[in-house]
Amino acid sequence: SSYEETISESTPPGTAVLRVHAVDADLSNSNGEIAFSMINEDQDFEFVVNSTSGIVFVRKSLDFETMQVYRFQLAVRDVSIADSRMDFTTIVIKVSDENDNFPVFDPSLYNVSISEATSVGRELLRVQATDEDSTSNGALNYFITAETENPIFLLDETSGILFLARNLDYENVSRYNLTISVTDQGTPPLIAKQPAVVT
Repeated sequence: SSYEETISESTPPGTAVLRVHAVDADLSNSNGEIAFSMINEDQDFEFVVNSTSGIVFVRKSLDFETMQVYRFQLAVRDVSIADSRMDFTTIVIKVSDENDNFPVFDPSLYNVSISEATSVGRELLRVQATDEDSTSNGALNYFITAETENPIFLLDETSGILFLARNLDYENVSRYNLTISVTDQGTPPLIAKQPAVVT
C-alpha cells in the first residue's frame, strides 16, 4: 500500500501531513499495541512518524529548490506479540514551490557611457537578474520605474535589454539616472530595484 500527499514548502515543522493506518487484517483487528516506525531514515530526516498514532509530521523546514519529492517506507507491527511480522507501506510527499526568493540583480550597479550621436533603437546595455524560485515564481520581467510619457529609454521586459528610444541632447541633460525593476511572476510577486546610470 502507499500514501501520497502534497504540501507547501512553507509548511512549518510540527504540522501533521497524513495518518497511516494498519493495512494488514491481523494488525487491524489486533487488540495489542500497534507501533509505527520509519525504515532506513536517519535522525536528521525532514519527516517523523508518531509511533503510536501513525501520524506523519513535518520535522524540519522544507525547501522546494532542494527537494521536490520525498519517498520513504513505514513499518507497522503488533509489539505485544513476540516475533509478529511487519507490514510495510510507502509514503510519497510532494513539495510545492512558494515564492520565497527575491530576484537579485547581477551586477549591483549598471553604468553606460554613450555618444550624443547614438542612433535611436541602439542597444545600450543588458540588465540581468536571477531568482532561485522555480516555475513561474522564478520567471522574471524587467521594467523602468517612474518612466515619463515620452521615454528616452526603453527596456525589453523579457530580455532586459535597454534601448535608446529618442535622440539625446547633452546640452540639456548629460546624465540619466534610471531605476530598473525586476519582478517575478509569483503570488504575490516579489520585486527588486537597481540603479542604472547613462552618461
